[in-house]
Amino acid sequence: MVVEYSDLDFGVLVNVKERVDAFNFDEAKARFTQAYELGRKFMAIDLTQAPFLSLQSIKFIHSLAVELEGRGGRLALIGPGQKIKRQIDIFASLDPIDIWPDQSQWQQHLPLNS
Repeated sequence: MVVEYSDLDFGVLVNVKERVDAFNFDEAKARFTQAYELGRKFMAIDLTQAPFLSLQSIKFIHSLAVELEGRGGRLALIGPGQKIKRQIDIFASLDPIDIWPDQSQWQQHLPLNS
């Protein structure tokens, strides 16, 4: 499975285990959607094992970030490479997205009782 998620006390953590491209985008999108539909205010997508995101996945992740922001939440990317950050900023925007180097730093910066 390309994408797995865990419902945690403070939010949803989504682990992307490999590149997301045209061949596995539908599977990844379905898992991102399932994680989002848990209704948590905070969601993090761990990209430390993902060297590549397709344009489709970048736009979809950005749309999730905008929706989370609209309901008072926030989307974070954990460990994205410089190339992925540049691509997101070019094809979408990093404005509604937080960037963290690792999961523990993301967790430390979340408000209590999320």
